[in-house]
Amino acid sequence: MVARELCAKALCRVVIADDDGDIRGTLAEILELEGYQVIEARDGREALALCEEQSAALVLLDHRMPELTGAQVVAELRARAIPTRIVLMTADRHVDEIARGAGIAHYIAKPFSVESLLELIARALH
Repeated sequence: MVARELCAKALCRVVIADDDGDIRGTLAEILELEGYQVIEARDGREALALCEEQSAALVLLDHRMPELTGAQVVAELRARAIPTRIVLMTADRHVDEIARGAGIAHYIAKPFSVESLLELIARALH
């Protein structure tokens, strides 16, 4: 997988930000099995703090979270010039409008398949 190869060359840390602990835990397990280093965040504010403290190649970001929405986290990451790739996840049926409005190129609608998510992450890291 291309994303894995890129990560082997540099530290490939992924922050998973989702207020649903079951989803966050499952995604963490899947990505760790794929070879990624994973850090979990319970909400948008925690995700932003983690990205400030540690470099992350990618943030897998739920849109609807307490504290800060996914779009607000993206705006803060950009305002603070924190370099990371973003993949937005949401169950909102207007996912494409939300992503475009926030300037996010990579997004996926919940529910999604593991294969689709892994392909999207690989594209985002490419």
